Amino acid sequence: MSANSQVDGGMLDLIKPVSLIRYLMVWRVTSPVVILPRCLPRELVTVLGNLIGTSLPTQQARAWRKTLAATATHWPIKAVLFAPYLASKRAYGKGELIVWELKLMGEDADHGLFLELILPAMEKAGTRKVDTSSRGARNLWGHFDIQAVYVSRGRSWEPLVEDGRLNLRYHATPTQWAEGLILGETMRSGFHYLTWLTPFEFAETQEKGLARTTNPTLRDLLDALMIRMTFFLPGRPNVQQLPEVLARIPSEEQKRIEWSLRQEESQPLIQQEALQASPKEWPGQKIGMQVFQDILSPLLPYLELASILHIGEHTHLGCGTFVLT
Repeated sequence: MSANSQVDGGMLDLIKPVSLIRYLMVWRVTSPVVILPRCLPRELVTVLGNLIGTSLPTQQARAWRKTLAATATHWPIKAVLFAPYLASKRAYGKGELIVWELKLMGEDADHGLFLELILPAMEKAGTRKVDTSSRGARNLWGHFDIQAVYVSRGRSWEPLVEDGRLNLRYHATPTQWAEGLILGETMRSGFHYLTWLTPFEFAETQEKGLARTTNPTLRDLLDALMIRMTFFLPGRPNVQQLPEVLARIPSEEQKRIEWSLRQEESQPLIQQEALQASPKEWPGQKIGMQVFQDILSPLLPYLELASILHIGEHTHLGCGTFVLT
């Protein structure tokens, strides 16, 4: 990671352990109509996961299939398959584009893994018909081309695949996602609408004795982010690693964060919240919009980081991300 990739407060030290490659997929529909499942990531996990398993050596394939069969919601690698919940747009006609994002994380932020296993599985999924539901012949599988794949570098997206052609000379690294990225710079402090793009659930936070309310507060979101950061440290993520995460934030920065949280907590509650139960096809507890009266600038970089990494439960299926407007 370059020295000038992040300059605000203690954020540079905090994100140093974060290995992450973000791939933006653009698939073009090739049949008259396809109807997407209500929770696209679930089928992405299953269909692509099964195709990946067929490409692995026997011993690895056995372990891969065992994990997939046991969970049905996870690959045995650290990843996020993110497609926002769309209540209305599910039918796509010929030539329309379907966009979703794959995030490879930790030791699995490996461009070779993407090229050797995941991209070939996507190519097969575009041409092989798989009956996954009552949608039958109108489901997505066997009815799309890979129009493009982009890789993030800071706030930009660089082409890896264009018009179906792969650039074999392009090599994505697990640190380029943060190059030139000043987290929080596109957000404004003050009154904010926080809109969850996918459902969220903070059962993990509750179990570990950290702050949790029926509707999450800003403190809840930052607590969940600190837990998420243990995911990128060596060893199995656990709450005992939280002191190591917090030690990466200078004490003065921690004081600014705490002061900002207390300012928000001292404000009267705003009742313009539109949270509802998650759709039954999705994991998670709630989805919708929250309104916060006063989000101060020291909190903004951490909130944007939380939105990139996803927080809470079911992150493999893309849960736990939001936008601030």
